[in-house]
Amino acid sequence: PACVASCPPRRSSSRHMLATLVFPAAYSPSPFASLAAARPRTAAAPAMSELSLAATVVRDVSALPTMYALMSLNEYMTHRYFQHLEFNRPESLPWVKSLVERVAGVPAAEQRVPGDGHVEHHAETYDDMSLKNDERWRANKASQSLDDDYYRGTAFHWSATLIMTVQMLPSVLPTYALMGWSLPETLAILLPSMLLHAVVWNAIHPPMHGLP
Repeated sequence: PACVASCPPRRSSSRHMLATLVFPAAYSPSPFASLAAARPRTAAAPAMSELSLAATVVRDVSALPTMYALMSLNEYMTHRYFQHLEFNRPESLPWVKSLVERVAGVPAAEQRVPGDGHVEHHAETYDDMSLKNDERWRANKASQSLDDDYYRGTAFHWSATLIMTVQMLPSVLPTYALMGWSLPETLAILLPSMLLHAVVWNAIHPPMHGLP
């Protein structure tokens, strides 16, 4: 009889103990779930780091080719519109002339560039790249316009290099800023590039025409 009286409390106590073990386990977060949730966060850091590294490598590798492309574009525009005086033609670059007229007040018909002797240099050059030097040519006004230049329009002077460097700034600065380069870094690429351009040109072009 004592056992019968004590059995129900024991069963109740067993159920209570089972509930205290099962319910917290059911509602507590699984260690595997925590581990799975942590995995994407730990894997994201290397992925971002690899992407940043790849972007940096692409930026660094493309720095010099980009400078070469911008210098070539500037060289083409300068050679065509300034050195060969195409800007002076009435139909040439009307939008530029219209902008200059609005900003500076100079009528489009009066806008002209003086050139730098390049057209005269072409007139002085034979097909074999040698330069005319006969008395008839020397008496010509085009020839006399080159007499003040020892290299007769074949070399880049410091003033020309400075002008070309300034011309490069509107295209180089925003391009390299978009690529992630700072202003000092951009100038550290631009200035040696312009110097190298002048050195290589002056080493090749005057001797090509028989000048020292």
